[in-house]
Amino acid sequence: MTARAVNATVDERGEQPRPERKGSRLVARLGLVRLSGIYGLAALIGLFSVLYPDTFLTSITLKTTLGDQAITGILALGALVPLTAGMIDLSFAAVAGFGLIFISWLSNQVLVPDVVLLVLTLAACACFGLVSSILVAYLGMGSLIVTLGMSSVALGLAEKVSGNDTLTPRLGTDLTQLGSGTLFGLPMTFVVLLILAAVLLVWLEYTPGGRYTLAAGDNPLAAKLAGVRVARVQAGSLVASSVIAGLAGVLLAASIGEASTVTTTGYLLPVVAGLMLGATQFKGRPNVLGTVVAIYLIGVGLKGLQLGGADQWVNDVFNGGVLLAVLALTAINIRRSR
Repeated sequence: MTARAVNATVDERGEQPRPERKGSRLVARLGLVRLSGIYGLAALIGLFSVLYPDTFLTSITLKTTLGDQAITGILALGALVPLTAGMIDLSFAAVAGFGLIFISWLSNQVLVPDVVLLVLTLAACACFGLVSSILVAYLGMGSLIVTLGMSSVALGLAEKVSGNDTLTPRLGTDLTQLGSGTLFGLPMTFVVLLILAAVLLVWLEYTPGGRYTLAAGDNPLAAKLAGVRVARVQAGSLVASSVIAGLAGVLLAASIGEASTVTTTGYLLPVVAGLMLGATQFKGRPNVLGTVVAIYLIGVGLKGLQLGGADQWVNDVFNGGVLLAVLALTAINIRRSR
């Protein structure tokens, strides 16, 4: 054996590298980790098609699944923006709830066009992200604690505005159509989700602003040394998250026709589970396509459980189980890489 051949079999520490297992090569070739959401979604569709062929394989089930998970997907995409910048936003559900209450209250107080109601509501919701951005990006406080506190603030203000009563929004046809109408047979909320996903995908993957955000989330110090204004990127991402959460609140008001302070509390766990699962898909980091696939993977699972007659508590167990499973797999992969 020549010296070059010997050197090729020895790593930098003078040790022979471990041969790659055939199972590992097969997993990598099939993308069983990177594309596990696609495989899981296909498996769930196949399973429920066999179990409930008369109810699952229908256009009504398809439309309801797309529409039911659209608000969850919009909230997840909003929370994805600060996540790519290296922060965690836990205020999105409460901010969406405030947006739901605020536009419902405002529509009963003033007679203005729908676009004015929309702009005022989004502006009010943006204030939560603005305050959070000042505390996190410019005062150096932790995003987890700040947004958790902001969640309580948003909930308290929603209770004040609503008086702890259920409100009935008086919206025009434009917003009503946006929340409960259809386009080419698809729910409008799902169409809004697709548009938002397309915009974020292009921005995040193909524009300088998106690359700056990814750089800030990957290594803030290196990004700052490279000239990226990390504080400004982080601040903008928190404001964007609150605005998108406000949009979800507006769509909820237009789709369900009533507003309560507890309406959006159930979105927190499925959104976080979708974000964590989505971060393991396609790119191995938080990304738009992975998030959307993960949200609908969870949505299809919930729809199948509902068709099977599962009680409401099963939904919470399913969402929590998905989150714990993703965290466990992530920990296992980290230990393997070490």
